[in-house]
Amino acid sequence: MNSNFQKPKCIVKYVILSIISLLLFIDNVKAQTKAEKELKEIVYSYNNALQYDSAILVINKFINQNNSSNQNKFYGNLFMSFIYKRLQDYAQVNKYLDIAIKYGLQTKNKDYFIAIYNCQKSFAYFDVSDFSKADSMMQPFVKSNYKYLENEDRGVLMVQQAFIYLRNKNFEDAAKMYKAAEIFMQQNCPCDLPIVYANAIQLYEARKQYDKMEECYKKGVACADSCGILKYKMMCTQNMYYFYRKNGYFEKAIYYCHRWDSMNMIYRTNQNIIKLKEIDHQLNEKLKEAIISEQNAIILNNKIYVNKIIINVLIIGFFILVIVFVREYRIGKVKRNQRMQFTKQLLTKIEEERKRIASDLHDGISHDLISLKNTKQHFPEHLDNDIDTIIENIRSISRNLHPVMFERIGLKTTIEQMLERIQSVNRFLITSDISYNNSFDTNIELQLFRIIQEACTNMIKHSDAIAGRVSITDGQRILNIIIEDNGKGFNVSQKINDNNSYGIHNIILRTKLLGGKINIESNPTGTKINISIPNNPDEYFNSR
Repeated sequence: MNSNFQKPKCIVKYVILSIISLLLFIDNVKAQTKAEKELKEIVYSYNNALQYDSAILVINKFINQNNSSNQNKFYGNLFMSFIYKRLQDYAQVNKYLDIAIKYGLQTKNKDYFIAIYNCQKSFAYFDVSDFSKADSMMQPFVKSNYKYLENEDRGVLMVQQAFIYLRNKNFEDAAKMYKAAEIFMQQNCPCDLPIVYANAIQLYEARKQYDKMEECYKKGVACADSCGILKYKMMCTQNMYYFYRKNGYFEKAIYYCHRWDSMNMIYRTNQNIIKLKEIDHQLNEKLKEAIISEQNAIILNNKIYVNKIIINVLIIGFFILVIVFVREYRIGKVKRNQRMQFTKQLLTKIEEERKRIASDLHDGISHDLISLKNTKQHFPEHLDNDIDTIIENIRSISRNLHPVMFERIGLKTTIEQMLERIQSVNRFLITSDISYNNSFDTNIELQLFRIIQEACTNMIKHSDAIAGRVSITDGQRILNIIIEDNGKGFNVSQKINDNNSYGIHNIILRTKLLGGKINIESNPTGTKINISIPNNPDEYFNSR
């Protein structure tokens, strides 16, 4: 066995494995905050000085500070379990570990905190000699190469693994694992080396190598003294006493028993536990009082806050009502001005239309009748042609006033005839795609015709387009009308806000009168007017 520890190849192998594992550990670990590291050092220092009451007070202060996070509380309760582990009070150890994991599960790095929890639970089971549970919780870490664990925890797990080998009489593997743990701890956590030596004592006892036992004991005690950890010194001494007594070396056993008793007097485990329970009780009472006081303050602040909210809501509500009233007043005023302007434009257009009709009658029909009178006297053979011209002029004037055949031929034919006249008179290409199922009565159809007529008139007068298109699609619920051209376009919002844009306003007003919706899109490549009319606008239209 001794030769195994001295083989260079074996030592190099374990060193390499330790370095690789260390690199993997660094890659996976989630670093503690600076405050948590400082707390750990303080608690560690107090524990080594046997000042457990001071350690508990500093942990409670850390946990209950205002900005304490779930991670802070996890570590606070974890370090609390370390105190009771020193005192071998494993009921309290498990209590604080269970509290810690509740906070750990509320963090983003849940896997990391679960790993720490499971590792510490494995230690606790091992310390109370429940080796099967300790091993079952340890094996996942061994398989994952101790993922997430800090060096000191990894080293202790290696020692536990060595003990399991020893327990199963697998002395060679146990010796190798103890040596690997020793090398690892020398490099990463030398103050924990006494754990290795205290457990290796058992290996040498099983092999009856008492000189190696003494050597391990001296190493463990020296290391414990240099780090000021009495518990580790006691651990080594207790093992020496137990194994010498077990093997009948009573003189040696008495020597180590005296040493262990003197250390135990200093350690005062039972007294410390009683004292810590009193402190814990006092802290819990203070915490309850603080919680009640804080809750009362919160209730009072909430009442004040709610009252402030109610007052602010009332003030804001009042100002909103004022703003809404002023806004509605202004909007109403603008709408009234728009209606007045539209009415004025409508009256002007009516007068212009009357003037045009009068002009057509005076300059056209009257002139044609005088010509007819002269023709009758001097050129009776031209009489029929002149009469036809007069009739056509009268029909044109009549169509402009109202499509006479509208009630008979229907909306579709009337629109197609209008588009044919536009195309023939203006040398303008305009096509149609009309799918209409006579869904509306004549009054509504007339409004639809006027909308399309107005849009086509605007197209001819203002767009500078060379082609246009009218499309009507009669769906189950909506009649859709599209009038588009390839003209120069215009600024839609500017036209809508311009009170002189009679044509656009006329189209919009008639559409709204039918309960429909209108969307006008225009740019330098053309204009598209999209109108949607519900198939049952009769009630809406008649109510207007």
